[in-house]
Amino acid sequence: MEQGAPSFPFFTHRDCPYFPCHEGADLDTFNCAFCYCPLYALGPACGGDFRYNDKGLKDCTGCTKPHEGDAGIRMVKERFRDLAALAAMPMHDSAPEPVEKPAFEHYLQVGKKNMRCGYTTGTCAAAAARGAAELLLAGTALPGVRILTPAGIEVPVELEEYSSGDGWAQCAVRKDAGDDPDVTDGLLVFARVCRTDGPGVDIDGGGGVGRVTREGLDQPVGAAAINHVPREMIAEQVSEAASSNGYVGGLRVEIFVPGGAEVARRTFNPRLGIEGGISILGTSGIVRPMSEQAIVDTIRTEMNVRRAEGATHLLVMPGNYGRDYAEGELGLNVDEAVQCSNYIGEALDIASSLGFETLLLVGHIGKLAKVSAGNMNTHSRTSDARAEVLAAHGALAGASCDAVEAIMQSITTDEALAILQDEGVLGPAMASLTQRLGERLQQRAGDNLQVECIVFSLAHGLLGKTPGADGLLRIEGIAGS
Repeated sequence: MEQGAPSFPFFTHRDCPYFPCHEGADLDTFNCAFCYCPLYALGPACGGDFRYNDKGLKDCTGCTKPHEGDAGIRMVKERFRDLAALAAMPMHDSAPEPVEKPAFEHYLQVGKKNMRCGYTTGTCAAAAARGAAELLLAGTALPGVRILTPAGIEVPVELEEYSSGDGWAQCAVRKDAGDDPDVTDGLLVFARVCRTDGPGVDIDGGGGVGRVTREGLDQPVGAAAINHVPREMIAEQVSEAASSNGYVGGLRVEIFVPGGAEVARRTFNPRLGIEGGISILGTSGIVRPMSEQAIVDTIRTEMNVRRAEGATHLLVMPGNYGRDYAEGELGLNVDEAVQCSNYIGEALDIASSLGFETLLLVGHIGKLAKVSAGNMNTHSRTSDARAEVLAAHGALAGASCDAVEAIMQSITTDEALAILQDEGVLGPAMASLTQRLGERLQQRAGDNLQVECIVFSLAHGLLGKTPGADGLLRIEGIAGS
C-alpha cells in the first residue's frame, strides 16, 4: 500500500477470528451503519481507541477486541442501545428486558433477514390529519386510526400530542421507519386542521416541512414539499372525517414537523432544491427496509431536476470516493453531480430516458470492475467477481499463472492491483478492463446517450479512462471553475 493511503484495519486484521467478515463488501459501504465494533457501545469495556477518519470511516487502529458481525435482524442503533443497557447491568442480571411489540408488524425478507416495514411521512401526515379533523369536528381525541395505504396494507397508527382552540385542532404521529435506517425515524409529524369559508380541502406545509425552489420536482416551485400521493391521502382522510360528521364547509390542513429543518440537512433535500425542512413522501405509504426502489427514485428525482434546468450533460459517481476523486483530483464541479450508489444500470436507463446527451461516470475500481463484467447492480449481495475480472484482464496482459492465482486469492481490489503492478502489467490490464467497461456502459445506455468513464483507486490513483472522457471533462457544468 502506498504511503498516505487509508487503511482499514477492521477489514485486514487476519488474526481476527471472524475474518474476513467483510469479504465481498463494497468500500463505499464501510461506515458506521454497516461496519462497526459491537463493543463500542460498552464504553470502558472497549479496549480500542475508536474514532472516525477524515473519510468518515471507522478507524479501529488501536482496537484490541475481536470484530463480531451482527447476525441478528436489528439495525445498528437498536443493537447499540441494547449493548449499552447490558453494560450497565450486573453480570448476573444481563438478560435484556422483553421488547414491546411495535403497533405495525409487516415484514419483508431482505437478503437473508426478515426486516420490519415502517410507514412513510405521508402516512403519518394523513393519520395526523384524520385525528385532528375528528377532534375539530366531533370533539373526539381518538387514540389511534387505521390507514389503508396505497400499497393495500392497513396500518394502525397511534395519535398523540392533541391540542385544540377556536376553530382548530391538531395532533401528531411519530414516524416509524421499521428496520430502515431512515433519518426521519422518531420525528413527530403534526397536522393542524382549521375550518375555512371556502369549499374543499387546502393543504400546506408549516415549520420543518421543506419548500420547493427548483423545477423538476413533484410539486411546483414555491409549494410545500408534500408530494402528490400524500396530498391525496391527507385530503381523503380529512374528507372522510367531514362526511362522517356531517360537515360541509372547507378545511385547511397544515403539516409541520418540529426538528424537520435540522434533520433535512442530513437528507438529499438541500441538493434537490428543497429548503427549510423534510419532504412529506411516499407513493405506497409503506417504508420498505433498505429499499432499492427508494434509492432509484432519488436518482430519478435528481436527474429530473438537472434536466428541468436545461442540463444535457451529466456527471455521475457511485459514492463518496468517486465524488472526492472527481473534485479533488480531476477538479470537476460536483455540486450538480448525481450519486447513483450501486444502481449504475438504472442510472443509465434514467439518463437516457430523460434525454441527456452525455454522461461521465467516475468510479472506484472496486465497483467498476463488476460493471465491466456486465453487473449493472454492484451491491455485494447481487454481484462481485472482482477478483475474477482482475485476474482475467491480468492474464490477457501477460501476468504469470502464479500472479493470476494470487489475484484470485486477494481480498481487496487494491491488493490485486498491487500484484498486477509487481508483474509489470498494471497499465495494459487496466486498459483492457476500461475498454470492456466502456463497451458495457454504452451497450446499456443505447445509441442516444454517450457514456464515458474514469476509473481510479485510492492507492494507485488514475487507472483508466475511455477515449471520449477527456472531452467531457471540458464541458461546462462538469468542468470545475
